[in-house]
Amino acid sequence: MQPFNETTLSEIQRKQFELMSEREKELVRKGHPTKIISTETGEEICSFNEQNFEVPKEALESFARAVLPDIIEYYQNKKDNVTE
Repeated sequence: MQPFNETTLSEIQRKQFELMSEREKELVRKGHPTKIISTETGEEICSFNEQNFEVPKEALESFARAVLPDIIEYYQNKKDNVTE
């Protein structure tokens, strides 16, 4: 994880960082990946610590376990429909 360095922020990052609560700033300083998204347009304004983001293995495994039954059912139905 790369350390957060406030001196290297772009102008837009600096402005958005200043608008954050102290709790949010502390999370960014600790290296938490953060995106600032416009609620009006849905577009990304800026981000912090993106290079630090990595999906936890447990989250990927949990997602796979959750969707696997639907995938199996989909292909089973597809196979059943072809043989009719």
